[in-house]
Amino acid sequence: MTTQTFPVAAPLKMADIARMAGVSVSTVSRALAGSPLIPKALRDKITAIADENGYVVNHAARNLRLKTTRTIGLVLPEDNDRRLRDPGLLHLMGALTQEVFKRGYELLVLKTPTKRSGALKDLVQSQRFDGMLVLPDTAVDQHEALNELARYYAPLVVWGRLPDHTYCGVDAVEERPQIDESAEEMVDLLFRRLNGEKTEASPAE
Repeated sequence: MTTQTFPVAAPLKMADIARMAGVSVSTVSRALAGSPLIPKALRDKITAIADENGYVVNHAARNLRLKTTRTIGLVLPEDNDRRLRDPGLLHLMGALTQEVFKRGYELLVLKTPTKRSGALKDLVQSQRFDGMLVLPDTAVDQHEALNELARYYAPLVVWGRLPDHTYCGVDAVEERPQIDESAEEMVDLLFRRLNGEKTEASPAE
């Protein structure tokens, strides 16, 4: 019995969309990224052509070209499962996730061995994210490591802090409305630091 095979069409490239739209590849790239530098009518035209022809943006390639992952690392404390099911911690994680998503980024949840020297540094050097949010207990268990990391890694914000911290952080709170506000502040601080602002670590209360 002979199996009939059919040729598989090669996936469309950005150059193909550019040729169909009669514009440059860079114009297509900006249009599909929603850049205001491209007039809305032209953006809509290019987007329609891409949609009609089933073109899918290769986000991995785009991020590599732009030298960004569009991802924020969320570092959880290394603890038992009961701690990680704590309602307050789950609420905080949800609030942070919403704030990160609002900014068009994804969230990568990580755990770090608190007793292993250099664990936080290894996470940063993995280059899997553009900035790092650090959650409760890690600030206590790795206080010195966080201070050291903050000397050369700016996009770092910590929930909970000790009096002699040098990293950027916010005070830990327990009430849900306060958690929501602090999560918003935490993410805002992180993105300001990603944009090059020198937000200083304020004194712990």
